[in-house]
Amino acid sequence: MKMVLVVGLVLSIPSILNAQDWREELRADLVVHIDDKMVIEGYSMERVNLPGYAPVQFQLKYHMETPHDGAISRDNFVAFSTFMGVTVLQIMLAAEFNVTAAEFLAAYESEDLDAPIGTPDLEINVFMTGEGFQMEIRNTLTNEVSRVTETWEPNP
Repeated sequence: MKMVLVVGLVLSIPSILNAQDWREELRADLVVHIDDKMVIEGYSMERVNLPGYAPVQFQLKYHMETPHDGAISRDNFVAFSTFMGVTVLQIMLAAEFNVTAAEFLAAYESEDLDAPIGTPDLEINVFMTGEGFQMEIRNTLTNEVSRVTETWEPNP
């Protein structure tokens, strides 16, 4: 009986440690203050494994910034950065594969990285001001850059 308890305890240690990692991660700030800017930056490994397509894996760097002048609150900066960093990437990839969102999400996996592994394959940069935002997507393999600039005011 003691052996079963010891084995059970040993097998549960990874999940206990992972729970602690999540607590620490939740306590960590997403936003850092660099000079006069709020910045969110990170790295991830993205994987897509759709039936009928070759598996795709690439490393992503994302960088979002806004002036720390009060034009955009910290909360809205985090919310908008999350939306831009995740949703736009997923929509873009789903369109490339020409599949439904449900099919894509079932085949999509993302793993956060503490630091880049060499040079990331794709960079997403979002720059926000009180006037609007610019999103830049850079393919580092081809050095191709795509940019979209929008104001916060609705277009007539």
